[in-house]
Amino acid sequence: MKVKKDEKKVYQIGETAVITSDMYDFDYQVTVNDFKLVREVDGVKIEDYISGAIDEDRFAVINVTIKNISDEAYVPNEMFSANFSKQGDDGGHTSEDQFFY
Repeated sequence: MKVKKDEKKVYQIGETAVITSDMYDFDYQVTVNDFKLVREVDGVKIEDYISGAIDEDRFAVINVTIKNISDEAYVPNEMFSANFSKQGDDGGHTSEDQFFY
């Protein structure tokens, strides 16, 4: 698939993306293994996290594999934060570390 300069490639579950960190300038691979929207994660209900949550509110639970393909050593959860948003929106809110495993 040829991607125009101003377009972003969209990856499917199971496909691996090679990403260059814009903050740290090294390459790594990310593969989304599974994705689901749920109202409860590890016993925490969406209502416990969002005051006034409505029926449509959900946690995004995403299982990813991050592989270091650079010469730099790093611990992923110390260098990355998960962001989630609709296409065209800003990057979303930084994830809560307690939910980033």
